[in-house]
Amino acid sequence: MVYRISPLSNPRLLALPILLVGLPAFGIFALLNFGLLLGIVLFGASLFFDYHLFRFTLQHVKSRIDTDEKGMRCVTPAKEELHLPWESITHSGGIREKGKGRVLFVYASDEDRLLKIPKEYSRFDRLEEEIRSRTPFRELEGGQTVEEYLKGELES
Repeated sequence: MVYRISPLSNPRLLALPILLVGLPAFGIFALLNFGLLLGIVLFGASLFFDYHLFRFTLQHVKSRIDTDEKGMRCVTPAKEELHLPWESITHSGGIREKGKGRVLFVYASDEDRLLKIPKEYSRFDRLEEEIRSRTPFRELEGGQTVEEYLKGELES
C-alpha cells in the first residue's frame, strides 16, 4: 500500500496556491506603494519566501511510505530512503503530540532508526492498523515523548 501527503489528507495544502500568488502580489504592491528601495526589498523578500515555501511543500508532498509483506520503504521529506523490514522494527506505537496531533512511530534498534509519521498521510488509519498488526505496538501516555519512551525501553 502507498501512503502520501495529499490535499485530501492535509487540507492545509489547499491554502498553498493562495500563498504562492499572494506573496509576489504583496511584493508588487509594495514596489508600487512604499517607495523604490523598500519596495525592492519587500518584493525580493516575498519572492525568497515564496520559493522556499514551494520547495518545502514539494519535498513533503513527494515523501511517501510503501508497505508490503516484507516491510516499509519510506522516502522522507529530506529525500532519504529507508527500508525497514517488519522483523527489524523493535518498537512502534502512537501518541498525540502537542501541536501536531496524532503521530505514529516505528523504531528499528539494530539500525538505530526512528521514523515519525504524522496524521497528514493518506489513509492514516489503515497505515496504523497495518503497523499495529505487524509490529509490537504501544499507545503512549500523554505528556510522554517518543524519545523518552525509547530511552526508557532501551536502558532496561
